[in-house]
Amino acid sequence: MTPQPTILIYGATTPADVPGLTTHLPGYAFRCVPEGGDLAGALPGAEVILGWKFNAKELQSSWSNAKQVKWVHWCGAGVDAALFPELASSDVILTNARGLFDDAMAEYAAGLVIGLAKGFWPMFKAQEERRWGYAMTETVAGKRALIVGAGSIGTAMGTKLRALNMEVEGIARTARPGDDVFSAIGGMDDLNAALDRADYVLLVTPLTEQTRNLFAAPQFKAMQSHARFLNFGRGPLVVEEDLIAALRDGAAELEPDLERQREAYEALFDDLGALGVERQSLLLAWEFKTVSEDVSLRDIRHVRDQGLATGAPDYVLDEVSEAD
Repeated sequence: MTPQPTILIYGATTPADVPGLTTHLPGYAFRCVPEGGDLAGALPGAEVILGWKFNAKELQSSWSNAKQVKWVHWCGAGVDAALFPELASSDVILTNARGLFDDAMAEYAAGLVIGLAKGFWPMFKAQEERRWGYAMTETVAGKRALIVGAGSIGTAMGTKLRALNMEVEGIARTARPGDDVFSAIGGMDDLNAALDRADYVLLVTPLTEQTRNLFAAPQFKAMQSHARFLNFGRGPLVVEEDLIAALRDGAAELEPDLERQREAYEALFDDLGALGVERQSLLLAWEFKTVSEDVSLRDIRHVRDQGLATGAPDYVLDEVSEAD
C-alpha cells in the first residue's frame, strides 16, 4: 500500500483549525506550524504544503528545506505571498482557492454598497448614543459601479450589484466585450476614463508587480467627488498617502464618519489658510490623541491598580530619576 504524503499545514495550530480537513483526508499525516513557528524545521519530509495563513513571507526564507515538496495549495484567491522566484522556477505545483470565496465576497461588497447608500454607520453610531431622528438616504438603483478586476470574484460582485439594479462596468488586464454582468469591460488603459463615470469603485485585482500602486493620485483625481472607493484587495494596490490626500482635498468620499465631518474640515482649512498655513502642507491622521495628564498616565495607573489588586510585591521606592 502506497503511504499517504505528509501534509504540512502552514498557519494552523492543529489540523482541526482547517474545517473538514481530517474528515475528507483520513489516514494522512499532518504537521502544523502556527504563525511564528519553526517552519524551516518542519519542512523536511513534507510533500504537500497547505497555506492556511495567507500572508506567509517566511516560506521563501525556509524554502531551501522544502526538498520533498511537490505541491503547495494556498487557501486564498491571492497567492502573492507564495510567488517568490525559488518556487516559481521549481517543478512544484502551486494552486489556489479560486472561486471558493466568490459568493461570500460578493455578499460583503453588496452589503457595503447598501450600507454606504443608507448611512448605516452614522445610524449605528446614533443608536449607540440613543439619538433618534430622520435622515435622508440614497438609493443604489441606477447608480454606476466600476469593478476593477473582472475575474471570478469581480464577476460575482457584479452579479449581486446588477440584482440591485445598478449599472456595472468592469476593468480587466485587457479589454473584452461586455456580457450579462458587465455593460463594458475595459483594459487597464481605460481605467481613468471609467473612474470618471463611477459612483462606486470596487478594487479587487490580485497584487502583482503590474498592479502594485495601481491606485494613486491620478486615479483619485479622475474619480467623481461623490464616488465611494472600496478596496477588497491587498493594501499595496493603493498608494496610501495619495488616498489620504484625496480625502483632504475633497477628491472622493471614502469613510462615512470622516465624510460627515468634511464641512468642519473645510472651515478648519479656511481658518488655517487665513493664518498662513497652506492646505497642501497639511496631513490628515486617521486617529490621534491630544496629550493630557489622563492620556499620559492612564495605562500606568491601570498597571498599578491591577498589581495592587492581585497582591503587589513588598518593596520600597526610594529614588526616581529622569533619563537623559
